[in-house]
Parts: sequence; C-alpha cells; structure tokens
Amino acid sequence: MHNWNELALFLYAYEQKTLTNTARLLNINQSTVGRRLDRLEQRLGKKLFIRSVEGLTPTPDAVQLIDIAKQMQSLATQFNHQSLPKIETVTISTTDALAHYGVLNAIKQLRVSHDYINIRLDVTTSLADLNSGEADIVLRTVRPTQQNYVVKKLATWEVGLYASKAYIQKYGMPKDGIHYWVKYKAGIIQASSLIEQANIEVNTTASLINMVKEGLAIGEVPSFYAQQAQLVQILPHQKRQLNYEVWLAYHQGLAKNSAVRAVLNAIIEQF
Repeated sequence: MHNWNELALFLYAYEQKTLTNTARLLNINQSTVGRRLDRLEQRLGKKLFIRSVEGLTPTPDAVQLIDIAKQMQSLATQFNHQSLPKIETVTISTTDALAHYGVLNAIKQLRVSHDYINIRLDVTTSLADLNSGEADIVLRTVRPTQQNYVVKKLATWEVGLYASKAYIQKYGMPKDGIHYWVKYKAGIIQASSLIEQANIEVNTTASLINMVKEGLAIGEVPSFYAQQAQLVQILPHQKRQLNYEVWLAYHQGLAKNSAVRAVLNAIIEQF
C-alpha cells in the first residue's frame, strides 16, 4: 500500500462486497472504483477480487492482506487523532450591538483559521465575572474594574443624531415640523442624551440602531454603527459629550491559552 487512499479503497471494497456499494460510499463513479482497484492490483502484483454479477469475491491474497490493512487503518486513525487540535470552547460575554457588529465577523474569521474552537456567546448587559469562570472574554462599553483582568480599549466613537435615507425622504430633515425620536432608555446614552423626549424607548443599542435603520425614528447612534448601517447624520454639530467606548477584558490566567488568544486576536482585528 502506498497511501491512505489505496488502503481505504481496498478496505471499503472488501467490506461493501460490490463496486456499486463502494462507489456510493465514497461518492464516486463505479467505473472509477474499478479502475483504481485495477491499478492497485497491478501495483501489488496480486489479484485481490474476483468480479462477477454477484459482486466482489476476495481472493486468498486479499484475505491475507485484510488484517494488515486493518492494522494500518487503526494506526492511521490514531495518528490523525494525535494530529488534530483539541476542541476547546471559549465563552464571550458581550452586548447585543457588539455581538452583531463585531463578534460575528470574528467568528467567521475563526471558522476559517481555527475551526476547532467552539464559541459560546453570552449576550447580556451585565458584566460577567471572569474570576468565577462565567466568561473567558468580556466585551463591553464601560471599562471593567475587577482585579486580575487584562483590559484593553478597542475603540472610541462619537455619538450623534442619525436617520435613514428612507426616513428623510418621508419626513424631511428635522428643522421644522414634528419628528419621531427613539431614545435609549437606560445605560450608556441616558446620562448625557441629546434627546429629551422620544416617541420610542428601547433598552438595547441594537434595538435602537434597528429602529433608526428601518426608518421609524431619529436616534443617537455611535459613528461606527451608523457607517455600517449607512445612516445619514442629522444636525452634525450636535454630538453627545460622552463618547461610545469599546473595552475588551480577559482573566490574566488565560493569557497563554492558545484558543483564547486566537479569539482575542480575531476580535481585536474587527475594531
């Protein structure tokens, strides 16, 4: 046997007993199976199967060879298991907006470069406790202050008033007349909001962005999200004093964990 493909073909043909079943199992043409068996027999200088309408009948040479082939298959399987990276799960705790506009793209990247890593995404506004193992990585809009955290600021974005093109076409610019406003009910924007009264109140940034994107209202949106959603800035001279920040944190004990490092790098690249 010269390679695993020849070994696998011989084993499958021996077990399946027909060219048709072997071809179906390997998802190739029956004629291809026949040609490959012919080449294998020529290379070995032995007849392995007697072919008939009933199927494939192993010759004495094939019977002698099957035990060796199975041992080689077992060794190949053990080798493959040793070569494969260990499957690891990394838990990311983040907000809905950061999950949608940053973490999802990082996961796409990881599927190409590190597909052995499983991701558990915990979308919440509460700060997970890294010390207790609730999450491996935390992504937030406020700086974590817990001890033993490695903390990194990923981005700082201005927050201004934005509307969709569809909203402007329907209601015009907010100079005169009645307009519809969406306001973040509590948290990052409430402390210094540009909007005093609103027709719609939400409690997540992703909900606010979607309201604006769908043309339902004008709202305060961080500049990065506004660009992603192709929104139009309204009254550009009016900007919220408090910027929108993105903070990354992980427990210092995980700094040398290869899976955590891969996920960290993928997230950082998105910002």
